[in-house]
Amino acid sequence: MWNKDLKQEIWRGIMQTERRIAKCAVLAALVLLGGACTKIDAVRSDGKQTQEAVMAAASAAEVSTTAEATTAATTETTTTTVTTTVTTTTAAGLCQPFIDENANIDPSKPMVALTFDDGPGQYTNSILDTLEAYQAHASFFVVGQNINDETSAVMQRAVGLGCEIGSHTENHADLVKADANTFQQEIQQADDRILQAIGRYPYFLRPPYGDFNDDVRRHVGKPLAFWSVDTRDWKTRNTASTVSATLNNIEDGDVVLMHDIYGETAAAVAQIVPSLVQQGYQLVTLSELTYYRGVEMENGMIVFNMHPANPNYKLPPDPDVPEPQTTPAPETETTTETVAAAGQ
Repeated sequence: MWNKDLKQEIWRGIMQTERRIAKCAVLAALVLLGGACTKIDAVRSDGKQTQEAVMAAASAAEVSTTAEATTAATTETTTTTVTTTVTTTTAAGLCQPFIDENANIDPSKPMVALTFDDGPGQYTNSILDTLEAYQAHASFFVVGQNINDETSAVMQRAVGLGCEIGSHTENHADLVKADANTFQQEIQQADDRILQAIGRYPYFLRPPYGDFNDDVRRHVGKPLAFWSVDTRDWKTRNTASTVSATLNNIEDGDVVLMHDIYGETAAAVAQIVPSLVQQGYQLVTLSELTYYRGVEMENGMIVFNMHPANPNYKLPPDPDVPEPQTTPAPETETTTETVAAAGQ
């Protein structure tokens, strides 16, 4: 087992350095630590590779590092200040955006990201049937405790169709209210289950209840997925209402929120998808939407929509830097003159 403090230093370094240098640093550091996931292309796009297969491919891969890479890794990891232990750790090669490079996506044409929370469930396959029929992509933010052998197969099918699997935590926990240990477990346990199911980690996390603060953003270790069109399907449980809420409010770059645990939603998707396709919308994953709109996501960033003229996203908050320790000034007698001066 790797030392947790060292892993946290490595991943905090990634957030604070240029992407190219950070990847080099992490690669060298992982090799020095005993080597594990060193080949990004070890993960198959069909989503059927298990954790064991990924690790086997990584350990068998030939790894070469230069003196410069080793120096970069040493510099980045030794100069980083770790301010919290509530930071998840994932292997870089297994935590990448869900982008189907074989899909014929035209960045100049309208695109929309349909997203589904709280699954996998009994209606997820029905939604996938509709997506497959129209060669459409979507993003599914799964709850870790819902993942089992049966739903793992559904997730593998989704990835094979070009869809994205994101995290919705292990137990649908409110991360703002969670203590440090619960925060860590909710994210890491869901990540591990997803890795076991599809051979890669989730890239985005959608916080349950849409609840977040800057502390969550600093330590979640992922970009955060929000939405711009809320169908409120969880409340209405009505197919016509969900269809109307989507089609009457949609525009280029929107992120639509639905839940794949309701039969009414699955029925609505069967109407929504063909209508959007007929209107000329490309149905893409959230990773694809941000990528083709030219926005490079970072840990702690929030995305609401990718409207062409005015995309709505938030950059990561400032690092959580401890207040400097100062020596209190000696007490002095306050005179009438100094009080008067202070009041001016």
